[in-house]
Amino acid sequence: MKNDYWIWPPAEKVGVSVVDEITPELTDIASDSIFADELQVADRFGILKGKRIFSSTEFRALLNAYQDREFLAIDHELHRPSYVVRGDHVEKLEFKTYLHQVFNYDLTWRQSINQSVLASHPGYLVEPLDDATRRKLNLVGKMAFRPLVGPQSPAWAGGIRPDRIIIKFGDLSEDFTPEEFYFLYRIKVVVGGKFELTVLDGPKTRIIHPHSISVLDLPPEAIQMMKDAR
Repeated sequence: MKNDYWIWPPAEKVGVSVVDEITPELTDIASDSIFADELQVADRFGILKGKRIFSSTEFRALLNAYQDREFLAIDHELHRPSYVVRGDHVEKLEFKTYLHQVFNYDLTWRQSINQSVLASHPGYLVEPLDDATRRKLNLVGKMAFRPLVGPQSPAWAGGIRPDRIIIKFGDLSEDFTPEEFYFLYRIKVVVGGKFELTVLDGPKTRIIHPHSISVLDLPPEAIQMMKDAR
């Protein structure tokens, strides 16, 4: 199932093209590519994330890993140094690619993700705040979810309440849709695991760490809400 989170085909999606030679060479890079700030046309790849690159196939495979949200967050091997030959010298690259830069691709439509019973779930549903409430709380354009949760949900014990507004998921505070919020849980939190949420509790900001659950263990009120929404 983890392969479903990969964006395919990888190299085209990040706006770069390479040609096969003894050392793969970058032949084109789009101005809006997430790698545009660090790569240049005619760069020749020697070592990418600690691995010697001999072909465009290997290059594409590593770019695919770059776009995997879970790898971006937790795979420390992808933070190994990278080097390209630029002109007559060797250049070390940092590849400062962050999770929010590649979250523009909508994968929530895939049934193997949004209808799978094998992944985790927060244990409650969420609804975005209306525009008036967002303006009042200074949350225009930012994450602002009201949890639809009851005392039967395991999330209740973890600090989730209907009047505590979720404003941050780990380090992410973008204005995601509810589907993207559930998607984040599926790819970031294992069943039974915890994840950091920042909530507004009245005038105060609170950090909580509720457990995720299996989709099969959704509380009755969440199942009913899902049925009513159809």
